[in-house]
Amino acid sequence: MDRKTLSSSQDGTDSFIKKRTTVINRGRPSSGSYGFNRSSSSGMGGMGFGGIALASGTYAKLSQDGVTDMKGKRESEKKELQTLNERLGSYIEKVRFLEALNTQLEEELEIYRNQKAVDFKPVKAMYESELEQARKVIDELSAEKGVGDAKIAGFQDLVDSLKQELATLEGHNADYRQQIESQTSEIGGYEGELATLRLRIQNLENENDKLRQINTQRTEENARLRADLDNETAAHIDADCRATTLEEEVEFLRALLDKMPSEPKQAIKIKGLDVQEFWQNNLSKAIRDIQNEYDTKLDLMRQDCETRFAAQMRQVQSGAVRDNMENKQAKEVSKKLQSQLQGSSSKVAEMEAKNGALQAEMSQLRNMIQGLETELESEKSEHMASKSRLQAELEACVEELRLIMDAKLSLELEISCYRKLLEGEENRL
Repeated sequence: MDRKTLSSSQDGTDSFIKKRTTVINRGRPSSGSYGFNRSSSSGMGGMGFGGIALASGTYAKLSQDGVTDMKGKRESEKKELQTLNERLGSYIEKVRFLEALNTQLEEELEIYRNQKAVDFKPVKAMYESELEQARKVIDELSAEKGVGDAKIAGFQDLVDSLKQELATLEGHNADYRQQIESQTSEIGGYEGELATLRLRIQNLENENDKLRQINTQRTEENARLRADLDNETAAHIDADCRATTLEEEVEFLRALLDKMPSEPKQAIKIKGLDVQEFWQNNLSKAIRDIQNEYDTKLDLMRQDCETRFAAQMRQVQSGAVRDNMENKQAKEVSKKLQSQLQGSSSKVAEMEAKNGALQAEMSQLRNMIQGLETELESEKSEHMASKSRLQAELEACVEELRLIMDAKLSLELEISCYRKLLEGEENRL
C-alpha cells in the first residue's frame, strides 16, 4: 500500500469524524497526565451520545407516561445502543486501520532513520506512550459501557416484575370488592325476609289478641246469663274470669317477651341506605295500617257479637253447648297460633344469628381489603421510589455514555492530529 492510497483512505475516514477545533499545548509531562493539555470546541451543540437529541423534559415525560411507555422507550434505547455498538465496531476497525497505518509509517520512519542520522526516538516514545494511554482509555470506556448496558437490562427486568405483581394485586382487590357486594346484597335479602317474618308475627299476635277478646266476650256472656239466676255468683264468676284472663295475658306476654330476641345495639348500615330510618318508617306505616284494619275489624266484630249476643239471649238454652264447643275451638286455635308464634320466633332467632355471622364475615373481608389496600399503597410507593432511583441511575448512565462518546471523539481527533504530525515530519524529512 503506497502513500497515496493511505492518504485517500485517511481522507475517507475523516468524513466519519465531526469537524472540531483542537489546540494541543505540549510541555513537560506531569504525574497523572498525558504530557500535554488540550482544549477542544465542537459544533455538536446539545447533541448527546451518537447524535441522539436529549430534550430537557425527556425524563419528566418518561415519569408521566408510566411503565407502559417506558417499555417502548427501552426498546428504542436498546436499538440506539445497538446502533452505537455498530458504530463503535466501525470505529474500532478504523482505529485498527490507523494502527496499521502507524505501523507502516513507523517502518518508513525506520527506513528514513537508517538513511539519515536523525534521532526520532524521543518523538517515537512520546507518541507511543500517548497511543498506549489512548488505547487503555478506550478499553476502560468500553468495559464501563458494557456494565451500564447490564445495569439497564436488570432494571428493565425489575420494572416488568413489579408491573406483574401490581396487576396481580389489583385483580385480587377487584375479586374481594365483588365478593363484598354479593355479601351485601345477600344481607339485604335476609333483612327483607326478617322484616316479613316480623310482620307475620305481629299479625299473628293481633289475631291472637282478637281471639282472646272473643273468648273474654264469650266468658262475659256466660257470666251475664248466669247473673240472671244469681247476681252475686255471676259477679264473682265474672271477676274471677277477668282476673284469670289478665293473668294469662300477662304470662303469655311475659313469655313472649322472654323468647323474643333482643334488637341489635347498633343499627345496621348498608351503603347508600340507613336501615334504622328505613325500619322505623316501615314500622310506623305498618302499625298505622294494622291499627286501621284492627279498628275496622273490631267494629265488624262488635256488630257481629252484638247480633250473636241478641240471638244467644233468645236461644240461651239451646246455645250453651255450642258456646262451650266454640270456646274449646278458640282455645285450640289460640294454642295453634302460640305454637306457630314460637316456631316463627325460633326462625327469627336463626335468621338473626345468620345475619350476625354474615356481618362478621363482611367486616372481616373489609379488614382484609383494607390490609391489602395498605399493602398495595406501600408497594406502590416503593415502586415509585424504585422508579425514581432507576430514572436517576439511567440519567447517570446517559451522562456517562455522553462523556464516553466525547472522550471517543477527542481520541479520534488526537489520532488524526498525530497522523498529521507524522505526515508533517515525513514531508519535512
